[in-house]
Amino acid sequence: MPTAQSAESIDIGDDVAGHAAAKPGALAVISGDRHLSYEELDDRADRLAALLEDLGVVAGSRVAHLDVNSIEAAEVVIACGRIGAGYLPLNWRLAQREL
Repeated sequence: MPTAQSAESIDIGDDVAGHAAAKPGALAVISGDRHLSYEELDDRADRLAALLEDLGVVAGSRVAHLDVNSIEAAEVVIACGRIGAGYLPLNWRLAQREL
């Protein structure tokens, strides 16, 4: 029977980086007609993590993200994981006052 993992032991950023190193050209994500390999996803998440850090995001920060499901949403999740920041998805279907 599988055991539960603590939140600290799961790092999606490391997981993507591992796949990028092992099989860089393999397909990582598809959204409509857009496709990214693990290498491309890893690079984009790295650049986004650096940008977020330049904006003052540090481990323990929370990053709110308002968007539909997209490749960019996946990149934000991975970038937050690399920084150690919390990802706070906002539901795009909510009215402004609800957000």
